[in-house]
Amino acid sequence: MVRRFRTREKWKPRGSEEGRAGGVGRLALHDGRQTTLCEALETLIDGFPQPDEALCAALGERLAPHLRRYHRVEETFFFPALERRLPASAALRASLRRLEGEHREDHDAASELSSELLSLSERRTREDFESIAYHARALFRNVRRHVAGEADFILPLAGQVLNRDEMAFIERAYERLEREAASPIHPLIR
Repeated sequence: MVRRFRTREKWKPRGSEEGRAGGVGRLALHDGRQTTLCEALETLIDGFPQPDEALCAALGERLAPHLRRYHRVEETFFFPALERRLPASAALRASLRRLEGEHREDHDAASELSSELLSLSERRTREDFESIAYHARALFRNVRRHVAGEADFILPLAGQVLNRDEMAFIERAYERLEREAASPIHPLIR
């Protein structure tokens, strides 16, 4: 049986389970935190050639680990839950593998950018603001596109096929992630 998904029309939770809608909303909040990282990067590079040193150091130390934690929850809990619900969907598997590939690319870019930001914040490097700004823009454009893709396809699909218990389980994984992060990266970033 081929199952069709509504991805273009406005999403509505299946049945009367309001917990589903709330769960998707909470999951979207975590994607919003990745967008907040992008906004912090944008704020930082907008300040070049006189960057906010505290923000530069904070992003340098925490950017890559922060993205990795969010992606780990998606890949360990969220994506497998969708695959368990729709095991015959080759299109879903292909989309999830593509998203995982984007995660790896974002990790590599975030690691490189983090090193550049740390060097800049510690004044160990000649200040090549243009290059750092280019890398930051490339990363935050990719992350924003990725988050938008998840909002358009993955979150509505989760709202259609995952039950309240699965959504709660994924939400608890995100809550553990928040405790791991313990403190905000910078006052601009939570």
